[in-house]
Amino acid sequence: MDAIDWITKSMFGKRRVQTFGFVAIAGALGALFRYGIEFIGISGHGSTLLANVIGCLLLGVFIVIVGPENRRIRAIIGGGFIGSMTTYSGLATAVVATSPVRGALYLGVTYAAGLLAIWLGSELAGRGGYRWS
Repeated sequence: MDAIDWITKSMFGKRRVQTFGFVAIAGALGALFRYGIEFIGISGHGSTLLANVIGCLLLGVFIVIVGPENRRIRAIIGGGFIGSMTTYSGLATAVVATSPVRGALYLGVTYAAGLLAIWLGSELAGRGGYRWS
């Protein structure tokens, strides 16, 4: 047994290694989606806000559809795609790069819009009756 076999079989298990790879791929796609927002003409703080609100909407839908029992899909989509698409570091940078009043306002708007988007996504998914099997 070589080192790779030992790591994949003994230490982590094949399924965990596969999940890790899928999370990495989903994360790359989420980061590209986030970066792509700037190509539609929205840049700066607006692109950060839009990415975070879209991510929250998707998270609200995702939570209802997948549910708590499917840990692998939650890791891939929630942690990988949505986690890399949303950007807390971009939010923090935007907040400290402006005046304290504008920073606080931007932070408040981002959190309020994010919570509203999570609620809206979960309501839409709940009404649709979709569930991941």
